[in-house]
Amino acid sequence: MRQRATRRRCAPIADGGAHTAILTKAVVLAMLVAGATGAAESWTVTTIAGNGTEGYADGATADTTKFAFLDPKFQPTVWLIGVTVMEDDTTVVLIDNYNQAIRTIDLRTRETTTLVETKEPCEPNKCQCQTDLTADCGDVRRHSKAMQLSGIVGFRSTVYYSNRWNEVERDTSNPAIYMLNLNDNVIRPVRISHTTPTTNITFAPYGLAKGPTNIEVVFTNYGASICMLNTVTGVVKYLAGPALRGLPGEIQGYQDGFGAEVQVASPMGITTDTAQQYSYFVDSVLCNVRRLDLSSFEVTTLVGPRSKLRGSFQCGYADGVGEAIRFTLPSGIAAMAGNRLAVTDIRDQLVRIVDLEDLSSKTIAGLRSVSGWVDGNIPSIIRMNVPSGIAVTSNGGTLVVIDQGSNRVRVMDKECSPFFIVVAGKCVPCDSIACGLGWYRSVCRFDQTDGLCRKCPYQLPIKATWDTNQPNCTWTCEEGYIKTEL
Repeated sequence: MRQRATRRRCAPIADGGAHTAILTKAVVLAMLVAGATGAAESWTVTTIAGNGTEGYADGATADTTKFAFLDPKFQPTVWLIGVTVMEDDTTVVLIDNYNQAIRTIDLRTRETTTLVETKEPCEPNKCQCQTDLTADCGDVRRHSKAMQLSGIVGFRSTVYYSNRWNEVERDTSNPAIYMLNLNDNVIRPVRISHTTPTTNITFAPYGLAKGPTNIEVVFTNYGASICMLNTVTGVVKYLAGPALRGLPGEIQGYQDGFGAEVQVASPMGITTDTAQQYSYFVDSVLCNVRRLDLSSFEVTTLVGPRSKLRGSFQCGYADGVGEAIRFTLPSGIAAMAGNRLAVTDIRDQLVRIVDLEDLSSKTIAGLRSVSGWVDGNIPSIIRMNVPSGIAVTSNGGTLVVIDQGSNRVRVMDKECSPFFIVVAGKCVPCDSIACGLGWYRSVCRFDQTDGLCRKCPYQLPIKATWDTNQPNCTWTCEEGYIKTEL
């Protein structure tokens, strides 16, 4: 049986044929869906590891695994607990801080495995890892002394992670950054040879991110600067902020600009885009998100207040655009496909997205200042408990969140409404990426969902041409003709 569309034709206007607006079933339904939901994109939160009990246990399910993301002596708003997704988009590597461990989760099987841990420090003359970090100390590698692990980033089968106690102890023998090769599971300290400009300050890296090349990492330095480490030469370069040491917020001021003239209060999470052109970091005290150009080292505030005032004077909660956006205590940040950023707010118990094209923000999980543990796909019903570190898969379709207060690891999977497809990390109407004249994208129909371009199922009517404004199965009549029924 012929398609209904073949019963339409182009008739001369003189025939008096009534003009009929042609809308395909797919277009009509897409309009209805978009209008009903108010959004083309939603996120479903699922717990993949951690049963909510503080402790230490590997396993194949969330119910059998345990984490201890925070030393109970400290407040949960103090630390950034890092997480990274490797380039295979299936391997998650994360910091388990109180257990002093580096652990991994397979996104396919949900199995948790420990790579490095220091639960039982090595005893002298029993284990070489007091002096040799590459020594095999039992079934896993162990650090030689207690640390305060924080940031982590992984690429090319290598994970880099930071040790904040390098600053606290002023111990230059306790390196600030380590590297772990996932192929042989060997730890290697990255020794800092010297700095540019020269300084005798020891470093306390918070967040880590990929640098402009594959041998460099950028990090937020505890206090008030952004630095870059060459992992081969050990040279540290100050990119933004003064070469000073101080606790978060001790160095007053707010200023965008270049290099040492930049002022930040407490930079925490940091991330780098896939082009390795820009790094983005959150200032947890000034409550804003700023961008660092990795070529010119210019820092620009993108969203949030632009003032040196701190705390309740300018922090809070508000979605909006640009400077009108408010955070209470932003912590983790991840650069997503589609020119967007995912940001956690550990005090407001929220996960939010910032669109870099229009500098707008929206909350995708959590209810402000209400903590708890509830999975689901309705933002206001989902409950987070101190969401800290955050990472994302390369296509922007899955976020991994360290739920620090509940000792759980949770994933947020993006789902598009019917008749929408993922393009550059965003859900867009299915016809917005056209297949060409006389072709349609199968995801625009309920009965075909493979997303392929297929030839239109009917012949083009006489005196008609394919619609160049909507290059799919829609058509228009030539001049002097009008659409009408046979």
